[in-house]
Amino acid sequence: GRRNTDTAQTTELAKSAEKVAEVYERHGFALAQAAELSIVKRIQEFIAKALREGRTVPKAAETIAGIGDFTQAYAETVYRTNVASAYTAGRFQQAADPDVREVIGAFEFNAVLDADTRPNHAAAPGLLASQEDSIWAPYSPPMGYACRCSLRFVDRFELRERNLLDTAGRTLR
Repeated sequence: GRRNTDTAQTTELAKSAEKVAEVYERHGFALAQAAELSIVKRIQEFIAKALREGRTVPKAAETIAGIGDFTQAYAETVYRTNVASAYTAGRFQQAADPDVREVIGAFEFNAVLDADTRPNHAAAPGLLASQEDSIWAPYSPPMGYACRCSLRFVDRFELRERNLLDTAGRTLR
């Protein structure tokens, strides 16, 4: 581990209570993985609260930075990425509703195409498939930190217009 110059202890990260005990027997300093998980859980709970309250990105990031001892920029990335995750989860939840399913037949992948767009994101705009299609497992935004991609609902009227429904009314891919 890394040497702590203030106390002459070795600083280590241990992944179990038994490993923490071993480090302490060597007069080291260790944190169990549970300590990190408690921070992650606090941040997760805060993000849920911030979303409910409609907090701005800078204000939410300021709190996240304090909880996790992160930079403001990293905290903003954490917040934006989690907001994108919540948005996509909400889209899938909406699409699962039987009444919505009658009207919405597919998702279409959208990406911001600029110099910051990653190659695998830039390759997917226009990808269209039924909301039940397994393609959405790897292509559901966010596909990494700071992903600006999204999924658009495509209704059955547009699918019919674009000749993307089979004779039984299922989305063609």
